[in-house]
Amino acid sequence: MKILTHYERIGGKENVRALVQRFYQLMDELPEAYGIRKLHAEDLQGATDKLYKFLSGWMGGPQLYVE
Repeated sequence: MKILTHYERIGGKENVRALVQRFYQLMDELPEAYGIRKLHAEDLQGATDKLYKFLSGWMGGPQLYVE
């Protein structure tokens, strides 16, 4: 029996991307995240891409952040 990585368990690339998108969406919507959101650039594309790459490797998927 093959043991699945967390990356595989949540559905791979598309679901990791969806998780990251939801994270930043909530950061924009929740008042308690205001201070942290202001530490980021107005355009979140760079942060979104970095977090996606980091989480992919951290969850046992492709080591995109390291590459």
